[in-house]
Parts: sequence; C-alpha cells; structure tokens
Amino acid sequence: MDVNEIVLSIVQQSGLKPEKEANLSALIALIGTKDAELSKLIQQYKNAADAYHYIKGDHELRHKVKDIWELHRNRTKAAFQESQNFLADYCITKGLLLDFSSDI
Repeated sequence: MDVNEIVLSIVQQSGLKPEKEANLSALIALIGTKDAELSKLIQQYKNAADAYHYIKGDHELRHKVKDIWELHRNRTKAAFQESQNFLADYCITKGLLLDFSSDI
C-alpha cells in the first residue's frame, strides 16, 4: 500500500466521511480530528516515504558520488522503515488493519 491507500483505508475503517474531492492533506487533517497522534504518525510516515523515494530515485547523485548516495539511501530507508513500524504498531493498538508489505 502506498501512503494514499493507507490514508484511505484508515478513513474508511474509522468511519470518517470525507468531502468528495478531498486531497491527501485534507484526509490526514480529517483523521486528526478523531486521533491527533495517528494523524501525526501518518504525516511522519509520508515525509519519510517521500524522502526515501526521492533519494532512491536520485540517479545523478547515484552516478556521481555512489558512496554518498548509498549512505543517504540507507539512512532514509531506515527512517522510512522506523516510521512505518511506529504507524503499524499504533494502528494495531487501534484495531486498524493495514498491509505495509509492498511499500519499499
């Protein structure tokens, strides 16, 4: 699941009613009206995912300075996995079922 699918799943499982054309930020804010901690964890997860995918796809840095690229990639991947674990653990405590298996 990507970030959008995770947020939509949480909205549906939480019984929240978003506006028809709500964007990702609006959906995260809607979740925050019911559970501020969950909203914060989703935002951290989104930021970590964005950073990891950006570094992973930075072909210019990869070809020019491969050692630096690998260091950044490994660091952002670890941060991404950590935020994913925090979000998954929190969702379990709230009875929310999510599948993170294919996001890396």
